[in-house]
Amino acid sequence: MTIWVALLRGVNVGGHNKVPMGALRQALADAGLGEVTTYIASGNLVLAADDDPAGAIAAVITDSFGLDIAVLTRTADELRSAAGANPFAELAATAPKAVHCFFTSTPVTAEVLDAFDGERYAPDRLDVAAGELFAAYPDGMARSTLTNVVIDRVAGGPTTARNWNTVGRLVELATEREGSAADGG
Repeated sequence: MTIWVALLRGVNVGGHNKVPMGALRQALADAGLGEVTTYIASGNLVLAADDDPAGAIAAVITDSFGLDIAVLTRTADELRSAAGANPFAELAATAPKAVHCFFTSTPVTAEVLDAFDGERYAPDRLDVAAGELFAAYPDGMARSTLTNVVIDRVAGGPTTARNWNTVGRLVELATEREGSAADGG
């Protein structure tokens, strides 16, 4: 079994796309996806599965909650790789909520930034590492013009962002789950 992290795009944000995590865990268990750990209400799941569970998770959300939600998945190794490649690690060390990883629907390369006018969004910055987009918001994300819409355009498809605290916690949860699986638990 592989340990997967599933990231739901746009759930429980501003009262929209409400998906209670307890009900989601139960619906996924009822669908045969086994034990699922959730982390905060923004749609972060850690689970074990033989194959990529994105389609199965999306189907359960549609069937149980009537929502069409993008589900982006990474193996524990892929998540650790992205975390280890953070081009804004120095800022993340002192201001973890100022750094976001935008997980992409397909891996991106540095060439996606060729047509991107980064100066337009200063002091905010965008970079690519380990197939993901990373954004640094030194003054905070709330008033930035480097929005999800802009980043989706750069990525060429849907993304979902997690701040550095959340990325770190998801790495911990996935690693713990791998350790538990290795111990037979």
